[in-house]
Amino acid sequence: MSQVRALGSGLVPLFVGALLLVGLSSAAFTQSATEASPRRQIVRGAQSWAIQYRRIDVFEVAASPFDLTVIDYRPDLLFGTEWPFQKSDVRLMQRKPNGERRLVLAYLSLGEAE
Repeated sequence: MSQVRALGSGLVPLFVGALLLVGLSSAAFTQSATEASPRRQIVRGAQSWAIQYRRIDVFEVAASPFDLTVIDYRPDLLFGTEWPFQKSDVRLMQRKPNGERRLVLAYLSLGEAE
């Protein structure tokens, strides 16, 4: 059974997590197991995952034990502009404290992309 948790103080309805897992399981696995990319292997083996859309702390994500983390593509409003994460931030979040690889997925709202 997968463990779902929101990082920080954000609350996430469970149906969002269920929709995400259904989407990942139905759309992401078109290759055979022998052709599977490392990312798909991580998704298949994920026992726990977290989701955080606001007030994303790179160091909190990096310190978390989750196999898969879903975040917004940008940390938060800074001086009136929301900038995407730096590559170094993403690399930091992609490693769990024990050194294992974590898959970090970024949510992008197409409705806001005007």
